[in-house]
Amino acid sequence: MYAIERLEIGGFDTLGPTAKFSLTVTSHATGEVVTFGPILRRQRRNKTTGEAKVHYSTPVGPFKEWNHMVAALVAAAAQRLSERGVAA
Repeated sequence: MYAIERLEIGGFDTLGPTAKFSLTVTSHATGEVVTFGPILRRQRRNKTTGEAKVHYSTPVGPFKEWNHMVAALVAAAAQRLSERGVAA
């Protein structure tokens, strides 16, 4: 099990159309921490329909959904912890 913490960096509004933040993944089992960043969030709104599309650029790849991004970062954190020899 992991804890996820988002930290705003660079003076961007995390709820605005552009945000820059880091994401820290902490293993509850070991207390080990892996930090990913910077993560860029960009939102574009369709002028006709008003529909907003969000894109996340992360160190492990681009994503269109928050849940997919977090799942990939947790998997990458687990991989990094196993490479360090820490049992997650």
